[in-house]
Amino acid sequence: MELLIEAGTSQGLSETLTDGQKALYDTTVQCTGDQASQAGVYSRQLDVSTDPVSCTFVNTRKHGTLEIRKDFADPGTQRQIELRLDGATKATLTADGTTGALTVDTGAYTASEAFTTASDGDLYTSTYTCTRNGSAYVGQTSGRSVPVAVGKGDAVVCTFKNDRRNVNVTVEKDWVGTVTPVELFVGGTKKTLSAEPAALTVAVPAGSSTTLGESTVPSDYDA
Repeated sequence: MELLIEAGTSQGLSETLTDGQKALYDTTVQCTGDQASQAGVYSRQLDVSTDPVSCTFVNTRKHGTLEIRKDFADPGTQRQIELRLDGATKATLTADGTTGALTVDTGAYTASEAFTTASDGDLYTSTYTCTRNGSAYVGQTSGRSVPVAVGKGDAVVCTFKNDRRNVNVTVEKDWVGTVTPVELFVGGTKKTLSAEPAALTVAVPAGSSTTLGESTVPSDYDA
């Protein structure tokens, strides 16, 4: 916008923003000549000389950061999971990891996780916590999605923790005839038994495979 103004006068310049817009933007006004820059103002009184003067109102969007982290409670390679911001995948992981600090406009967001194969989610329990600027923000809660608000300069970090569910696997021993000591096993867990009832129960990660049985069968028994 360009106007012809009488030299030697004082003129007021301004821009109009709603309160909602002011909450979203940092504003400065910069004028040429000997007029100093001002921040956080929406109007400017301008002394007009004989030289042309140009004034610019600059609106800069306010920002913060949001980081989503993955914490698998159990060691080793896990089922593939996606860390998402407002439904968009920002990281795909099979072990602990993070999206890194994502620069975002100030406002409301949803941080979430989703297993790439949906049924894999049944193998884990999921909880989340969030911090803001290093302080507690959202306490530990069960779930895989959390709404958060990011203000100017905020550093919000949300961590999703997954614990593998366990299933009890039991192997039992039944003797027909004389009882003879025998070693039962489930995976790497072994137990020698010599009396009925004889059983070995071991918690095994859900969705995994294991072996079970008895280590040896006495030569004078049929298995």
